[in-house]
Amino acid sequence: MTTLLDIPSLKNKIFTLLARREYSRAELFHRLKNQAESTVLLNDLLDEMAREGYQSDQRFTESFVRQRIAQCWGPKRIYYELSQKGISKENVTQVLETMSPDWNQLALELLNKRFKEVEGENQKETAKRMRYLLNHGFNYDNAKYALDYKNE
Repeated sequence: MTTLLDIPSLKNKIFTLLARREYSRAELFHRLKNQAESTVLLNDLLDEMAREGYQSDQRFTESFVRQRIAQCWGPKRIYYELSQKGISKENVTQVLETMSPDWNQLALELLNKRFKEVEGENQKETAKRMRYLLNHGFNYDNAKYALDYKNE
């Protein structure tokens, strides 16, 4: 049986989590809702943590997007993952516009990492590469650009 945490214990738990990495407000809520004495208490505490600057959805989004871009993930995948973490589409759009990555270049970079060989390409292999890029969150135009550039 788990004991419910009071405000100081919850605050310590949040500090411990945030010391390791950034979390969205929704992630913290879902993670701690079963440990809090009440969800109202937890919401108030999360509001306080955000006001004091310990937790920020904006900072979390920026960190997450930087990480995913470095891993060559496409915009659709980034939008999807952040929506699962409770971040609004507007917030993600704002961060992506600020960072303005070259999606065509990222798709090409991912294609070069995954598929080193060029020769022996046929329609089946091209379709496989296209699916790979689309599954990584790139749109059709980005994937087509990468495939066309690689085949030159």
